[in-house]
Amino acid sequence: MATYPSTSAGLLFISATSFSIPGDQTAVYKPRRQLRVTQGGTVYNDIYVVSSVYSGGITTVTTYGAALLNTMTLVQLGQDPDNAPREVVPTGGSAGQYLAKTSSADYAVQWVTPLSAWTFEFYG
Repeated sequence: MATYPSTSAGLLFISATSFSIPGDQTAVYKPRRQLRVTQGGTVYNDIYVVSSVYSGGITTVTTYGAALLNTMTLVQLGQDPDNAPREVVPTGGSAGQYLAKTSSADYAVQWVTPLSAWTFEFYG
């Protein structure tokens, strides 16, 4: 996980799925952003941002993944989801299928099942 600046100043545990930090941090705590949270001396990498809301000088961050604990002392930011590498090959597909473009847009592909049989007729 690529890391960016961390936050500990003003970090406040709210619940197992939320915490707050001072200032408007909504541009940083974006949905799908991975967080590395130190809690009670243990580092948890499987926490992700669901949303962040700024009100009254405080940003409240809602998360999913590992539960937040009242012993949290540090939050480090993972890769910005807007700048993360895109998935080039979609999940799924099965043996014998191939990828085909669905439009001229980048990354617009889908799995396609080829015709089951080809018949060739030759005329002499």
